[in-house]
Amino acid sequence: MKIPYAWKKETLNNVALIQTGLAKGKKEIAVPCKLPYLRVANVQDGFLNLEEIKEIEVDRSQVERYSLKKGDILLTEGGDRDKLGRGTVWQGEIPLCLHQNHIFVVRPNKSIIFNEFLAYLFSSPRGKKYFLSCAKQSTNLASINSTQLKHFPLVFPPLKEQKIIADILTAWDEAIGKTERLIKLKEDYFRWLAVHAFLKNPKMKSWNFSALGQLVKVKKGEQLNRSELEKEGAYPAWNGGITPSGYTDVWNTKENTITISEGGNSCGFVNYCKQKFWCGGHCYSLINENNQISDFYLYFYLKTQEKRIMSLRVGSGLPNIQKADIENFEIAYPNLKEQSEISHEFNIALNELILIKQILDLYKSQKQGLMQKLLTGNWRVNFKEDEE
Repeated sequence: MKIPYAWKKETLNNVALIQTGLAKGKKEIAVPCKLPYLRVANVQDGFLNLEEIKEIEVDRSQVERYSLKKGDILLTEGGDRDKLGRGTVWQGEIPLCLHQNHIFVVRPNKSIIFNEFLAYLFSSPRGKKYFLSCAKQSTNLASINSTQLKHFPLVFPPLKEQKIIADILTAWDEAIGKTERLIKLKEDYFRWLAVHAFLKNPKMKSWNFSALGQLVKVKKGEQLNRSELEKEGAYPAWNGGITPSGYTDVWNTKENTITISEGGNSCGFVNYCKQKFWCGGHCYSLINENNQISDFYLYFYLKTQEKRIMSLRVGSGLPNIQKADIENFEIAYPNLKEQSEISHEFNIALNELILIKQILDLYKSQKQGLMQKLLTGNWRVNFKEDEE
């Protein structure tokens, strides 16, 4: 990599102190002291979850060595491959807090490198690539050791530029965080709608109750070989997952049809297909040929009952849901006018949720693009060196 003008090249051990944490119960407690204890479970995707932080009894002599200081960067030693080496800056949320031995604490030299900038380097594409290249792997899990971390390669600009870059990326993180919280609120509202429409609705006493098979035709799809599927095509092929198995130029099921996954880890997943599609051998399509129930209402009813549908699965190796069990699943429904009113509310809530999730995907994509450009010096930010 060509080093940009005024940037420096170093290894991590030359710009930061690296520590491992406290191993629980391995040392005698001479003078007991009970303090909060940060575990790997608290470090999630580059953020901290302090809601379930636990306390541990330790010797007072260990407190100074294993205490977190504001500005420390926390890195988990191992975990899922795509989450390995995530960096989180400790902001001193708890005045005195210890950390687990499976968490690395990186304490940067503040005169050389800015902590937030360093944390972004760890989670950047280059950082993840380095961690994966030296990680010990066990099935889907991976881990790194302190020696590998000490040799982490760094290329960084002057402090002033580091600070500006970190501020830019932090603004994107804040937008992502706010959007994720908004999604949670919208999902909570969707669940509230489900409860008040289908569980606590006093009008339900006068509704109709029928087995699903009496309202629609439950049809199992036809299997397509993987060799017949493409990454792109005119029609999606739904075959048991929560995303299409691929695409094809032929279809066997009309648009605006509800499907339920028949087999695999996602069996019971309820989907609404707005375009023509291929219904695969591990998928049921619901063909509505009468005027007792609207497609939209039925979809929202089944979607809010998805957990119950998934509980119908049988088999251990490759679980599946039997057609008879789907056909016997009970449906509660009012008259068509009331169905339309209920569907309208759900449709508004769902469209809002889809839109906000699309915005979140854009924010995340934009942040990744900025990291790729800013953390490598491909894009430079304006600053005056004499202001450092």
